[in-house]
Amino acid sequence: MKRNRLVAIVSAISLTAGILFTSCHDNIYALIEKEVAIDNSGLNGDISRIVRSGNHLFLANGRVYGKENKPLSQIGRGNWKSLSMPVSGSSDFNVSNRVDWLAADDTYVYALASFYEEDDNGANDNYKRQVYAADASDFPALKWQLVEGTTGNIPHTKIIFDNQASSGRNAYVTLNGKVCKLSGTTAPTPETISSTYCIGDTTSSAIMNCVKFKGKDYFSKYYALTANDTFIYYTETYTSGSTNSANYADTIYYTDNPSAGTTGNFNTHSGVLCLTLTKDYLFYGTTGGLERTLLDAEKKPIAVHSFGNNGNSVISEHVYMVYAYDQNEPMANTDLYCASTIYASISSSSDSYENIGLYACPAGSDWNRDGD
Repeated sequence: MKRNRLVAIVSAISLTAGILFTSCHDNIYALIEKEVAIDNSGLNGDISRIVRSGNHLFLANGRVYGKENKPLSQIGRGNWKSLSMPVSGSSDFNVSNRVDWLAADDTYVYALASFYEEDDNGANDNYKRQVYAADASDFPALKWQLVEGTTGNIPHTKIIFDNQASSGRNAYVTLNGKVCKLSGTTAPTPETISSTYCIGDTTSSAIMNCVKFKGKDYFSKYYALTANDTFIYYTETYTSGSTNSANYADTIYYTDNPSAGTTGNFNTHSGVLCLTLTKDYLFYGTTGGLERTLLDAEKKPIAVHSFGNNGNSVISEHVYMVYAYDQNEPMANTDLYCASTIYASISSSSDSYENIGLYACPAGSDWNRDGD
């Protein structure tokens, strides 16, 4: 029970940071199609993103994990390795110092570490954040080093993110309300971002996402943002600065010229929290589970399609991370990943700690838990 209590506390603190999302829900993993037996031995916790650097994939759930950047047909599920940490944990009775978020460029993987201490009221206070960098080629023995000038609390050091590119990947951090480019362990360089390269709000302090499109990096405060060679796709789900709560949106917009506005839009079935794509589908997590939308020959979304496997019901509530291994392949030919978590008190949910975390779907197969 202690472990479950700590997860609930961490989730509440992450929400306060304005990084993660909020929901109160019933059983996430209640309905399983085709009688697929779900293995609960996978990685648990808040998994915000999978990032790639060099020949490896990385994720964080408080700790840092990584594996070879190879399809599941070659290495199978369950090959994530626990890696060295840039921070050490605290006692079992406090929220551990932890890694909340990862980003990457072509050489380095970056970790946003949060530090906690107990305040006068016995609550765990996120009193400091720091960004660390490690050369991805040192995998699995990552050598974390502090990135100069990134020590501070919120809003000094808010979030890290990257442009999601397969090559020419750039990573960024928001420092003192400015977007700064990360470059190894040297001090981040402030970026001048014009409205031409912003999707939605142009306020630098609100930016928490980025995507590479036609050789340029486009920035946004929206959770769900992805691109192919034809369009940028996004929804207007974001964290409200005034209430520090999520504003969900169920319309996917797409544009081939962001400065000129949207090209078109498509309505989904639920609020969209995260978004990626394959050659033939948009694939996204929503407030109602996983969903996919077929793309036509012009890469425009045209229809929500049910999954041919257990993807329709393996998760029935909020999904906060989706990842497609090879976006140039049709969905049936590439591995898919997703993650969900609890952002209300675990005592008010029928989910347990073992039910939340990472799922994987090998190309052409069914969804199941993924771990180490």
